[in-house]
Amino acid sequence: MTDHEQATIDRLTTELAATRNTNARLNRRCQKAEAAARSAVEMVEKAEDDGEIRIAGGSLGRAILAWSASDARKNLAAFKDALTASGETKREYMGEFSFGFPEFGEDGEEYTRNINVPWTTIKEIMAAIKNRARTTQQQGSNQ
Repeated sequence: MTDHEQATIDRLTTELAATRNTNARLNRRCQKAEAAARSAVEMVEKAEDDGEIRIAGGSLGRAILAWSASDARKNLAAFKDALTASGETKREYMGEFSFGFPEFGEDGEEYTRNINVPWTTIKEIMAAIKNRARTTQQQGSNQ
């Protein structure tokens, strides 16, 4: 083997060792990132299940908190709109809810007549839901 060939082998052996070290370092970083991602997913799932948000450490936790808070604000606004009596909710809900009422025809046969729930009753139900939400929130903050 010539000196030139030996020098090439030595250089390639050194490069291979450096590449292996870099690969090992990158693998450790990937494992940490995967663990952090799994932890973030678990945290979001738990927050969804519990109805609350917990802050994780680091920038990933802050990002998840910001995303969750933004999503919660959008949902809250949509829920408030859906439970506020307005021309829009009246158009959407009128005729949406009904119940069957048994009646008898002239021939004595029983049949069911569908009766729409009146708008006044729908507004009362929406108000009761909003009141229940406020009461539950107040009880939760007192504990």
